[in-house]
Amino acid sequence: MRSVSLTFLNLVTSLRNEQQSVVVIYFDLSKAFDKVPHRRLQVKLEALGIRPPLLDFIVSHRIVKSK
Repeated sequence: MRSVSLTFLNLVTSLRNEQQSVVVIYFDLSKAFDKVPHRRLQVKLEALGIRPPLLDFIVSHRIVKSK
């Protein structure tokens, strides 16, 4: 299991154990990663106000997908 996936699973499990609400939004960015240069995508996301940890997750997913 990838470290990002494991971290996400641990976070959700921890929140559920504490009886916290968890909302998960799934979106498939794999096609976008095939067509948009990595740095340009990061700059655009930052300009849209996307901040860590979501930005870090997207960027790390992009790096994993490009290998």
